[in-house]
Amino acid sequence: MISDRPTMHISIHYRGNSKYKKSLKQQLSAYSKRVLSEPWEPFVEIHLDSIDIHGEKQIQQEVIYDRVVTYHMKKAIASIEELYTIAILLISLARQRLYENSPNSKTENLMIISITPTNNDDPANDIFDIQWSIGQ
Repeated sequence: MISDRPTMHISIHYRGNSKYKKSLKQQLSAYSKRVLSEPWEPFVEIHLDSIDIHGEKQIQQEVIYDRVVTYHMKKAIASIEELYTIAILLISLARQRLYENSPNSKTENLMIISITPTNNDDPANDIFDIQWSIGQ
């Protein structure tokens, strides 16, 4: 952990195509390294977690913060690039909020993102339930 800038811990649970999951993990790792290389950006720590670890982090988020705001949308996702773009947009908005709230502090924040197919029985179904929450 880098102690001289705000830190954003991000837990992502993706329940879908394993090829997508592997590619998403590689792309998010590269993104995290790019952000880390910029000294004025908040530190971003991204994890693709199992459902159990993800659940534990959700409980941790509820215990740590006075209030947790959760957002939800359903979205057709046709490619791994689109999935990555959605994750990065959510992370970028949270990073901006964290930095605006505490640009010179050692504040930490936890963001939870869940990406779940709406119909597990139909592999052709590319509609996902996307949920994200941030502690305040």
